[in-house]
Amino acid sequence: MTGRRRVRVGVVFGGRSGEHDVSLRSAQTVMSALEAAGHQVVPIGVTRQGAWLTSGDPMGELQAQSPLFALTDDGRSRGSVLDEVEELSLRARGSAEVAVIPAENWAGSFDVIFPVLHGPMGEDGAVQGLFELAGLPYVGAGVMASAVAMDKAISKQVLAHAGIPQTPWLAVLRKEWDRFPESVVADVER
Repeated sequence: MTGRRRVRVGVVFGGRSGEHDVSLRSAQTVMSALEAAGHQVVPIGVTRQGAWLTSGDPMGELQAQSPLFALTDDGRSRGSVLDEVEELSLRARGSAEVAVIPAENWAGSFDVIFPVLHGPMGEDGAVQGLFELAGLPYVGAGVMASAVAMDKAISKQVLAHAGIPQTPWLAVLRKEWDRFPESVVADVER
């Protein structure tokens, strides 16, 4: 990228979903590729509780909290990497304290956000809506496309409406399965 300004990319990873650890692995790959391409990477970790880590070593801190990353390469236990954590204007649900950093200050810190969050609260349009609300450009699908793609039943209905052929399918809600498993099995067998 000689002669061109380096693009400053905020890479958001971790998150509150069950796919937290997968997100950490994916983010490592994304950040390596972005750095190899000459971009300036700013790691932004999201804990399982929803706190946003923006200073120090967010990746190291989240890895230290994860059983998947609990040991170093030589088998020793990994300690906490951050002594102090700065937070954005977000706090885990149920917390009374909120630290506020004005959106215009945060928005000026990045040229683009690259979300590498998996599962609910990452791929479902929630974080995309947050970025749009804050006026932050981001890569990937927008709010509606993310929400539709995350809900497989809605996604199939949209595809069917567009005339795209599909194999037969049946949506089953967890509460239906929990209350009436025999009825669900009968519906599937029909």
